[in-house]
Amino acid sequence: MANFLLDVALNQMLTTLAGQFDQVSLHTAWSATGANEVTGGSYARQAITWNTAASGALDSSNAPSFSVPSGNTIRFIGFWETGASPDVFQGMLPNQQTGDLVPRRFVVDTTGNQISMPAHGLAVDDAVVFIGGTPPTGLSEGTIYYAVDVQTDAFGVQSTAGGSPGTPISLSSQGDEDVRIWQVREETFASDGTFNLTDADFDFLT
Repeated sequence: MANFLLDVALNQMLTTLAGQFDQVSLHTAWSATGANEVTGGSYARQAITWNTAASGALDSSNAPSFSVPSGNTIRFIGFWETGASPDVFQGMLPNQQTGDLVPRRFVVDTTGNQISMPAHGLAVDDAVVFIGGTPPTGLSEGTIYYAVDVQTDAFGVQSTAGGSPGTPISLSSQGDEDVRIWQVREETFASDGTFNLTDADFDFLT
């Protein structure tokens, strides 16, 4: 009974959320205000629709397609509510592909400057971002970092890719309890092209 009631409550909250997220946008960098959105060419925000929330999860029911001008690197997906004027920015999530590291808790090894996370699955130079509050000292929320010194259950991060084996950034604290780490896919358009958002999912982090 308890699990059933929890799912009902979660589904109701997600249904309310879906009603507030009816457009999506593409962004080159993190923002808490909707900044860093792609501009130019034939780019425009697109409508997004949602399936019925079930089992405490919500996923999109359409696949918005965007025209992207050359010179842009897509890193984040923004969500908007269009019922008001102007549109209301509701937040953004990292661009990801199936199988990427989903938001997870972590522990900082301040001696070795590593993020401890069992079976994280990252490889050297994979891009990651810390979102949800103040990250470990030495890092900034929303900034893209790249995995270095990768081990099965731990890795360091540095500010630029291509530095294998690299020297991890010094980490001197654990950061906020609510911070999560996400993998990010950086899709660079050397010429005009199309970005397809094949799926968007929401559930409740633990």
